[in-house]
Amino acid sequence: MKFLVDTAMTADIKRLAGQDAVVGSTSNAKIAMSQGVIDYQRFVQELAPYADELDISISPPRADSNEQLLTDARRILSLGAFRIKIPVCTTSGASTAEAIVPLLDDGVKLNVTAVMSAEQIDQRLFNHLGTGHTIMVSLFAGRLRDAGMDPSVEVRRIRRLGVPGVAVVWASTRDLQAINDADAAGCDYVTASAALIDGYVADRPTPQDMSMSVLRSFEEAAITGRLFL
Repeated sequence: MKFLVDTAMTADIKRLAGQDAVVGSTSNAKIAMSQGVIDYQRFVQELAPYADELDISISPPRADSNEQLLTDARRILSLGAFRIKIPVCTTSGASTAEAIVPLLDDGVKLNVTAVMSAEQIDQRLFNHLGTGHTIMVSLFAGRLRDAGMDPSVEVRRIRRLGVPGVAVVWASTRDLQAINDADAAGCDYVTASAALIDGYVADRPTPQDMSMSVLRSFEEAAITGRLFL
């Protein structure tokens, strides 16, 4: 299993790309805005040099129609050799197959994103796979867990579709255990923040270290609050 770092920061990509397990990055307008990006086109241009060596997925900023998705996708492609992240549906819930299929026909690398279930994936996509095309399917596992659902069930359902050329991505990763779960579920990739990837590859504390750390925090709270008997 390989990592894609969720970031709009070239510094994160440059630093983490030296690790064997990190093969690229993913980003969208929400991530970009949260990290201080104010010019989306300039942001994409700054990532372009990395797209020649790494798998860099970029989302079109708007998802209100297939026409808008296609227009923005082609603008992004004019700036660099990116993988395009196309949502599984528009903001109104319509299938995005009409945007995805033309891009596949043009040989564009795609990442179908914001997927919550295997049933959302339009059958028309599969008719264009298995002939040299490769497509990532990003299951938003963290959001499924937030809703009390088991994302590994959907990973298995996507796998059971048996479509060649599909790579399953565990996305919206919230914690380190989720990375282990993604691996156990058989995902090809996991997207995670730079901080999570750093934590995953770092030396882990022992259970004893963790117990002592918790107890120190309890002790400090008692002293600070003068909570004595």
